[in-house]
Amino acid sequence: MKQKHYILIGVSVALALSPAIVPAMLPVAIIGALLGVGSVYWSLRGVDKEDQRLKAEIKRVEGEIAKAKEDRDSALAHAEELDKFFKDNGYAELVENRQRIEVESADFDKQIEAKRLEFEQAMERQCAEYERDLAERNAQQEQVLQEKTALEMKLRKEIDDLTSRRDGAVEFVQKFDEAQKKYKALLDKFARAKKNFEAVEYCLENWMHLEDKPIEVLNAEAAFSDQASLDPIGEIDIKAFSIPDLRKEAKQISKRIDSLCEEFSLRYQTKAMKSLFSITVIYLKLELRVILEELRYKAQDEAISKVGKLMLRIQQMYEDGDRTILPTVLAFLGELEKIFIDAVKVEYLWYLRREQQRQEQIALREKMREEREERLRLEEERKRVAEEEAKYAAEQERLRILREETAAKAAEEMAKNGEQSTETKETLADIDAQILKVESNLGEVAVQREEIAKRQNGKAGTVYVISNLGSFGPDVFKVGMTRRLEPKDRVDELGDASVPFAFDIHSFIFSEDAVGLETRLHERLAACRVNKSNSRKEFFRVSLDDMERLVQEIDPTASFDRTMAAEEYRASQSGVEISDVVQNVSSEAEGEVDE
Repeated sequence: MKQKHYILIGVSVALALSPAIVPAMLPVAIIGALLGVGSVYWSLRGVDKEDQRLKAEIKRVEGEIAKAKEDRDSALAHAEELDKFFKDNGYAELVENRQRIEVESADFDKQIEAKRLEFEQAMERQCAEYERDLAERNAQQEQVLQEKTALEMKLRKEIDDLTSRRDGAVEFVQKFDEAQKKYKALLDKFARAKKNFEAVEYCLENWMHLEDKPIEVLNAEAAFSDQASLDPIGEIDIKAFSIPDLRKEAKQISKRIDSLCEEFSLRYQTKAMKSLFSITVIYLKLELRVILEELRYKAQDEAISKVGKLMLRIQQMYEDGDRTILPTVLAFLGELEKIFIDAVKVEYLWYLRREQQRQEQIALREKMREEREERLRLEEERKRVAEEEAKYAAEQERLRILREETAAKAAEEMAKNGEQSTETKETLADIDAQILKVESNLGEVAVQREEIAKRQNGKAGTVYVISNLGSFGPDVFKVGMTRRLEPKDRVDELGDASVPFAFDIHSFIFSEDAVGLETRLHERLAACRVNKSNSRKEFFRVSLDDMERLVQEIDPTASFDRTMAAEEYRASQSGVEISDVVQNVSSEAEGEVDE
């Protein structure tokens, strides 16, 4: 019976016995008795159903057992038939042969494993010998390279000393030449002053006595005949005559002045006017000579302004005198002023070229200084790489010895137990992984060493194309070259306190001949150079598209970044500091992560 049947019977018994406690509950006792009878009947009926179900299940299980017995008997009979078949066909010999082959295969595997270990040990010994030979050769090569670098640095130092001495000697010679020219000019001035003094003395002695001699009009021919000594652009006074092409232009200007003066002199008919014009021309030439002698670098505009003031002074002098000849004088001064300005410009070209030579010498010394610093940096990098290589080589040797010991242990285990232990296998695998990692590091170090040697001994380097939107505008690029292993370090140096904002990098082009590549780029961009008088200034005004096209033509494999980030400049324009922007972005990112 189930639990609920027992509960109903218990309740009915309790109700049937209730009149014994309370007589008035007799009806309840009757109901309880009836309920108890019904519960017993219901429970007995349920028991019958359960018995029937169990009997059916037992019958089914007995049928399955009988079927299993039949299957077992059938299987036994089939097994007996198979045993008989195997006995009749020699299966026992087959089993024995199979067991013998398995034993022989195990012995053969052991022999193969032993041969493999022996071969690996032999190969490892050969590799160790090869690596030792390679290390010795590398050490010899490094020693030769160090000696070569030391000798090269010594020669470079001697060359720098000789160059500085040569520059000092050249500068001394230039100063001596200038002083000698100034001395000659002073002698000429003194001679002219002496002649003027003698002329004044002669005039006082012979021309101030009006009662004895008449006042004669100045002789125009005599005045013009003395102009040869007053030539404003004679070879003695003009520095442009030291350069062939400028000498040619200076002589042409001198001819133009003489031709113009002769042309306007013929317009005057009287001796008095011609003499007055001759005196004016002499005065103008003397003033031009003074202007050219006082000309200096970065003073061209001042000299041209002096020419204009000189012409204005002559104009005012004639305006205060005879106005009848003023139009002719103004026409003469207008044409002469243009020729005088050309004379100033030709003379100033000498100062420009001298400054250009000086800048080129400065650039050469700066380049030599940078190359010397680059070599020192490369030497430091070479030493660092050599130390890393030695460290990895020592680690490789240690792992090789450890692997030989572990392999010997594995061979002993194989000979003793017929197999290697799991711990030994894991140790060998770990050592092999470490050896592979060390060999990979050695390969990377070897590549760095070759790269450093290539940069030390040749022209290899990196050409960079950078811009600075905030400092120079959107269409100005700097194209330079560096031999550093990390060219970005050079760009960071250029973006120091000398410019207000950092540079943006557009392209890095590595080349075996970086100097030649830089020269080709500069030649292609010569017309776009911002400072045409100083080649040290490697800035070029060119559009972003043209610069990208040029880089792709020079080296199709080079990448070019068209983005002008100019983060500092844009942040400054918006009045926000970079640190604030970074902090805000970080705060927003942290907020998103929290969400």
